[in-house]
Amino acid sequence: KVGGIPEIVKDGVNGILVPPKDDKALARGMIRLLKDIELRNRLGAKGKKIVKQYSWERIADEYEEMYGKVLHYKR
Repeated sequence: KVGGIPEIVKDGVNGILVPPKDDKALARGMIRLLKDIELRNRLGAKGKKIVKQYSWERIADEYEEMYGKVLHYKR
């Protein structure tokens, strides 16, 4: 739960969030995933979908589109 991570990772939806520097919470989260294959598969599948939104190719395309709009902007 640091930086921009909670904006992307939603606890129990597409990942498991734990407080920073809380090794016990991290261990509990890891054990939870090891024991619950359905949860692990569900979080993994949803996480993979979200990650695609942040690929370098997609980010580059968005910047290219933005720069194109700026270059063709007329007052």
